[in-house]
Amino acid sequence: MKRILLSGGTGLLGTELLNIAPSINAPSHQEMDIAKCTSIEAAIGKYDPEIFLHCAGLVGTRECSQDLMSCMNINVHGTLNVISNCLRHDIRLVYISTEYAFDGKRGNYSEEDLVNPLSDYAKSKVAGEMMVRCYIESLIIRTTFCSPVKWKFEGAFTDQFTSRDTVDVIGRDILRAALSELTGVIHIGTERKSQFDLARRIDPYIKPLSISQVDLPLPRDTSLNCSRWKDYNRSPPQALGATH
Repeated sequence: MKRILLSGGTGLLGTELLNIAPSINAPSHQEMDIAKCTSIEAAIGKYDPEIFLHCAGLVGTRECSQDLMSCMNINVHGTLNVISNCLRHDIRLVYISTEYAFDGKRGNYSEEDLVNPLSDYAKSKVAGEMMVRCYIESLIIRTTFCSPVKWKFEGAFTDQFTSRDTVDVIGRDILRAALSELTGVIHIGTERKSQFDLARRIDPYIKPLSISQVDLPLPRDTSLNCSRWKDYNRSPPQALGATH
């Protein structure tokens, strides 16, 4: 397998990727702080990666709105530091973005659809996307995932729709995409479902909620059209590409 340097190795996705492929190099935050360009430079010098899989970030709509400075420092400035180091060392960059890049007015979004993020979190991730797009040796993966063993909230929305799935399902596809020759943007997810239906798989007693019950800028339907990824899985890798 190609040499991968992973940021965010202690997060939900990072942990799953390390379970799948223990040979991935995932320095601790102390060893590789993406907010510090020299820290990334040192990690690249140590691990000599062919691929930089950028999973680190501040996540959560509420969390990012409450600490906007940290959100921008990590999700935007940190991503710029990663890009500059990948450019300097000619390393493939794989950036994990979010289906919250879209405003949720219609769902079934393809890679060509215009983004329109609603929350500070989503805006920070889209800002990262815009910078990553300027680097030709890159892949942006729009996706979302959750723990397969515990739903992190007290309830789940019956009127919010998503392509999210558990990280054990999504993680393998993300690793395959990272190791591919795909560039541009790719959507990875599963079938459209309500957040509540997904949560019930994990916790049958989860409380049903409506988006109208929370004071947050949440999109209603960010389900993704993942046809390009499905076609890639059915075809020789060299026959298909993602989109810019």
